[in-house]
Amino acid sequence: MHTFHYTVVNQDKKELSGTIEAPDEITARKRLNELGFAVMSLAVLDDATVVPATPETGSSGNSLNFEGIDRNNKKVRGTITAESPLAGFRRLMDEFHLTITSLGDEDLASLQGAYEDLKKKNKHGAEPSSTGSATGSDRQELALTVNDTVQKIQLFLEKYGALLKTDEKNKIKSYIDQLARIKDSTNVEHVRATCSKMLTYIQEHEIFEKEEDTVRERTDITVETKELLHDLEQHGLKKEIDINEILIQWKDRPFLGGIAHFILSLTFADHPDVQKLRKELKTVKGHLWSYVKIWLHPKNSAFRQEAVEHIQSLLRERSKIREQLNDMIYTLKHANGSAYTFLEKIVILSGWLLAFYVIYYSASFVLTMKAWNIQNLPKSLAVYHSPLFSATIIFFFIAHSTAQIKQLFFPNSFTATLALIPTAIIG
Repeated sequence: MHTFHYTVVNQDKKELSGTIEAPDEITARKRLNELGFAVMSLAVLDDATVVPATPETGSSGNSLNFEGIDRNNKKVRGTITAESPLAGFRRLMDEFHLTITSLGDEDLASLQGAYEDLKKKNKHGAEPSSTGSATGSDRQELALTVNDTVQKIQLFLEKYGALLKTDEKNKIKSYIDQLARIKDSTNVEHVRATCSKMLTYIQEHEIFEKEEDTVRERTDITVETKELLHDLEQHGLKKEIDINEILIQWKDRPFLGGIAHFILSLTFADHPDVQKLRKELKTVKGHLWSYVKIWLHPKNSAFRQEAVEHIQSLLRERSKIREQLNDMIYTLKHANGSAYTFLEKIVILSGWLLAFYVIYYSASFVLTMKAWNIQNLPKSLAVYHSPLFSATIIFFFIAHSTAQIKQLFFPNSFTATLALIPTAIIG
């Protein structure tokens, strides 16, 4: 058994590092992938040597002997190539998380002090350029996408392997092996192109032994690969604007936090369970649209019939998730004994004000009619002649109507919530 030091990216795009024991590098990578990690680097640690990451091409440096203790309290020793003792010390600390006991003939106390000073400077803006940071982020994002794609294709092979043509199955496996070798490469375009070739190959080739008996399976893998290919093509492009995500980011900002909390209190978009259901709903909508496209442009009539069955099933699932989402938001709105939500309070208040103004308007109009010939009436009863009074009634009428419509017909629509305010103001 060997101990490997790894640097990985998890599903939340956070970089993690640590050690794992495995008989060889392939097994170590497989175990990390099974945990949902995208492997960025992997190096072996044992009692005799430490194999650090390969130095950058063209770099020069000195070879330094070192000894240290890893996180498992295991003694390690070896050599590291670095431009300076401080660079080597920093690399051993940051990449391998060692407690260093010796580094050549260098004074460890001095190196430790210089290392701490360097960390403080980096914390205040002395980090590498934003271009390099963006490239690292780009690699991490692509590694996650490729890792997710490979895992789904592997599950497909496990599930339908017996139904596939041998040559086609071997071809897909060769793509997976190639991706396992190159997915940590800095050449992100090559990684993306290879993954895209694999998905396109699965889409365009007849990979099943008995095509006529595997219509459902072919339809499923066609939709799956189309969605994976779309995700891959979207990598590196400008993402769609998600208002809820923006509001969640605003929550901790000094001036925008109040606005964000106010709007989120109406939609509960930051609640974990609501986010989960919204994500499920978005996924179902994506599947639904994919099957609609197959129905519009089928390879044959069997594909169209299979697409219809999936569409019907997805429509039922979408309705079910929407109902769960509505129930959850309703429960959250009335939690902790809260009798009314903010919108309900607006509806009630505007309703009472509207009723008061309408009654006052009607009474003043009737009492000031010449037919009654009532003397010495208060001048305030003639207020209905005022344009401001008329505009106020119209405003409350439209505000009440739009709030009521939103509450009755679009209770959980964030778009309707945003449309409510300008509609009332314009009115």
